[in-house]
Amino acid sequence: MKTGANPDCILYEPGHKEVYTFNGRGNSATVFDAGTGEVKATITLPGKPEFAVVDVKAGRIYNNIEDTNEIVAIDTKAHAVAARWPIAPGEGASGLAIDLDRHRLFAVAGNKLLVALDSTTGKVLSTLP
Repeated sequence: MKTGANPDCILYEPGHKEVYTFNGRGNSATVFDAGTGEVKATITLPGKPEFAVVDVKAGRIYNNIEDTNEIVAIDTKAHAVAARWPIAPGEGASGLAIDLDRHRLFAVAGNKLLVALDSTTGKVLSTLP
């Protein structure tokens, strides 16, 4: 399958039955139909993507952007970035987890912080060492 440069993270989005690759050096995400392998879209991202999580009910995929210290919210229907949220004081976003029931994102930062954000607004709620 043809992706952007340096596919790093891969994610299945069950709502639309699509596979997303997050392309580190390509600063993009490639969206494939899971059944046919056909490329459905290429989404330009504002920097180097790292880990991603999906919220099917919200119709969003969240992805850490390592070199811009932010999270992008991707609209899975439009195949477009819907929001960009800084994770300051976190720097160098890498790991990402989601609590779907409480609408919380947990971003791991390279400066040894865990940043908790509201997944509906992007507001930083707390940080932990």
